[in-house]
Amino acid sequence: MKGKVEVRPANVGDIKDIVNIKLDSWRETYKNIIDSEYLDNMNYEENYKKFETEIKDENAKKKNFVIVKDGIVIGYCKCSVLLNSEYDSEICAIYIKPNLKHNGYGTILFNYIKKYLKDNGCSSMILWCLYRNYSSRL
Repeated sequence: MKGKVEVRPANVGDIKDIVNIKLDSWRETYKNIIDSEYLDNMNYEENYKKFETEIKDENAKKKNFVIVKDGIVIGYCKCSVLLNSEYDSEICAIYIKPNLKHNGYGTILFNYIKKYLKDNGCSSMILWCLYRNYSSRL
């Protein structure tokens, strides 16, 4: 893994990259899990607006973070602190650009989020994953 890698909170300037990573990742990772018509019709603008709302809202329950390599966003994670739950925190999305998967970037991002949640008083976490997404469940 060469180059400078950092994890930081997402900002409005990251949204285009986040949405592209999400859509590309869904279309590749879930192509035999989720109906292809749904994947083909995922809407860029809807996703953009959703992330824009979350990222602009400092009080949003869900927080978005990006992993950046040499100044380029290569992945993102969405997490939140939960109230009245069996777990007190969750990771509800973690994606790395498909061509950069299996290079340790997801582990770096996961460990950063784990520390962030722990530093914010959390002691238990759940990570959501589709049942048939076997490569992510290992």
